[in-house]
Amino acid sequence: MEVERQEGSGENGDQGAASGDDGSLVYLDQALWKQLSAAPTPAAFARAWLTLQCAMIANVNRAVVLFGEHPGARPQPVARWPDADVSDLSKLANIADTAMSRGRGVMLDGGPVAFVGYPFIYDEQLSGVVALEIGARSQADLRLVMRQLQWGGAWMEITRRSGEPDGGTASPHGLVAVLEQVANSLEHQSFSAAARAVATETATSLDCERVSIGFIKGRRIHPDAISHSADFGKRSNLVRAIGAAMDEALDQRETIVYPALDAAAIYMTRAHEALAEENEQLSICTVPFLLDGQVAGAWTFERHPERPFDSSTVQLFGHLASVVGPILNLKRQEERWLGKKAADSARRQFERLAGPGFVGRKLVAMIAAAMVLFFSFYTTTFRVGADATLEGQIQRVVAAPMDGYVGEVLARAGDLVKEGDLLATLDDKDLRLEQVKWLTRKTQLERSRTDALGRHERAESRIYKAQADQADAELELLSKQLARTSIRAPFDGLIVSGDLTQSIGAPVERGDVLMEVAPLEAYRVALAVDERDISYVEIGQTGELILPSSPDKTYSFAVSKITPVATAEEGKNTFRIEADLLAPSEVLRPGMEGTGKVEAGQQRLIWIWTRRFTEWFQVWVWSWWY
Repeated sequence: MEVERQEGSGENGDQGAASGDDGSLVYLDQALWKQLSAAPTPAAFARAWLTLQCAMIANVNRAVVLFGEHPGARPQPVARWPDADVSDLSKLANIADTAMSRGRGVMLDGGPVAFVGYPFIYDEQLSGVVALEIGARSQADLRLVMRQLQWGGAWMEITRRSGEPDGGTASPHGLVAVLEQVANSLEHQSFSAAARAVATETATSLDCERVSIGFIKGRRIHPDAISHSADFGKRSNLVRAIGAAMDEALDQRETIVYPALDAAAIYMTRAHEALAEENEQLSICTVPFLLDGQVAGAWTFERHPERPFDSSTVQLFGHLASVVGPILNLKRQEERWLGKKAADSARRQFERLAGPGFVGRKLVAMIAAAMVLFFSFYTTTFRVGADATLEGQIQRVVAAPMDGYVGEVLARAGDLVKEGDLLATLDDKDLRLEQVKWLTRKTQLERSRTDALGRHERAESRIYKAQADQADAELELLSKQLARTSIRAPFDGLIVSGDLTQSIGAPVERGDVLMEVAPLEAYRVALAVDERDISYVEIGQTGELILPSSPDKTYSFAVSKITPVATAEEGKNTFRIEADLLAPSEVLRPGMEGTGKVEAGQQRLIWIWTRRFTEWFQVWVWSWWY
């Protein structure tokens, strides 16, 4: 985010600069800065600080600051905003209690208003808390508000550690010096530009020959910015000497001043001596700063030996490093590439698991590890699932025996029938008329033959006899055709298809399928197995079938046939697998559909759960890699 710096205007001269909740700089008038820097008591400083925060954060309705008499004591209200506000502070007190109990910032989105609380924790002890009621804002805006309170809390830390607001770094000069570097660190978007600007401005304002800022990488601290140096060799002797001095402070976790202010202080200063000898015996002060109880980096200040460091200056250096160092570290963390962020996050989580504390996280990790081990080594029956359809072992087609028209219908699909039951009839009017015709013809021929025999015409008699035999054959054919007009069940079973009740009088041709009948005692199961699972299925394997009509009961089957031809159905390829039902039941009917599972041996549970993804990943890698 780009941040502009402006010069003060008006009769009062310069204006003060601070960070707004959107990351930009907010310029306040000189009177507010004087009130903040010259506060006579901690309570007065808290009121001025709260006024400054509410000026930088938009849409604040009201706010309160609570502080204890000493770190660890129960905080009490010391400042509220606006000063004239006398409304009930119970909601602010609730969010403040929540922040104190959790030991971290909390946000509560209450619809038209939101509540934010942030505790002040110094030296791992609760010192105070600030609570704000803000007009409705987005979650991103509330996170920026939380960041502003975090940075603003550093000012309170300076005041609490200095003991008195009018001394130490809370003096106008010390406080403004720290706030100026906070503004410098926020003015630049990139880490390198911000660190270089802070180092240069600090060296200029605090009368130092050189200021170096470094952050820990691995187990050592490496200088990342040196004042008045836009670019410097990472392997130069000077940079190595500064890094060694920072490492010396890191190893001892103490601020090291060379030459020492107190002759009785015992510190290792060999690296500082080497740095001083290389740079004309400059006075050197190295201040490490902590984040989450761990050294995150160090600042090295160098002065001409004629202007040595004093205790108040060293204290100012410490506050400057503790306030600005975390801001620069945040920018540095944000500029890491994605892989580095992931690796650092993984290492941090591992350190939390392996280090002290975080009992809940360790317990969750142990449970997760136990589950992974269990699922990795536990084996169970691997079953291949498929859509299943129940079919009759034998299925007889009832076809039209001849051309004709549908007459009477006595059964349809779903009806139970017995062998010989009449299912339907075909219209036989034409056949009966033809039968009458041939009966009449036969009678005529027999009379003509009798007359011929009476006249002793043997040849003519034989002709009439042959014609009469032909009539007998036609009558026999008509008799059989009339018998075929009655369509009967071939065996006991169930009509699985065919409903002629809506086709009475419709013409049919010889061979047309009218109905299908399946027996009730012999069934087979047709399974549509996905092509990805067909390799696990073999003839002789057993399985179970479950039907929606009886979900509380399963039916066993054995695989009897594998059809080696794939069929495309609903966007996937399936193979037809036939299996014999081992224990038929009276409630089963051909055509029922359900789900079947074929037992395909023992496999690890983790393999069963992840095989689909593993197989897909293998195919994907092969398609792109080879």
